[in-house]
Amino acid sequence: MLYWFFGLPGSGKTHVAKIVSQMTGLPVYEGDSFHTEDDRRVIAAGAFTLARRHAQLERIRLALQTAGTLDALVTHALPDKASRTLVRGLSGHASRLIYVTAPLTLIRKRLAARRDHHFGPELLDAWIPRHWEEPEGEDCFVIENGTDDRLLEAQLRKLCADG
Repeated sequence: MLYWFFGLPGSGKTHVAKIVSQMTGLPVYEGDSFHTEDDRRVIAAGAFTLARRHAQLERIRLALQTAGTLDALVTHALPDKASRTLVRGLSGHASRLIYVTAPLTLIRKRLAARRDHHFGPELLDAWIPRHWEEPEGEDCFVIENGTDDRLLEAQLRKLCADG
């Protein structure tokens, strides 16, 4: 099964996926690794498009296919319903979406702490109304990744137990 960890930039998708990887032994494919240099420039300018996002998702699909990976953890913002619908069918087999949430104050702090990353905190306020669609009515497992490590641990155990 492919597990897609999605949420706002800075919500902790990669952190959570790495913990799940340690628990399960599944490899992690970080969506940021599949941006081209041109993508990074466009993101920094606040002009990333749905077509670019879907091209990036296709690069991820090809990497998974090339690696022969049927079971993996993938991180990507998947900010819109169209992208989430696309990844459900990308692999040709079972996929599960995991929505990683965190308080906006914590997200801003995390983004400010990043070094040499194409998405800084100054982009968040413009990015949310332009790109983000809450996954209302979509079948997703929700992870609240805030400041309560015990809650996070309990949620991850449930995710792994549910399969």
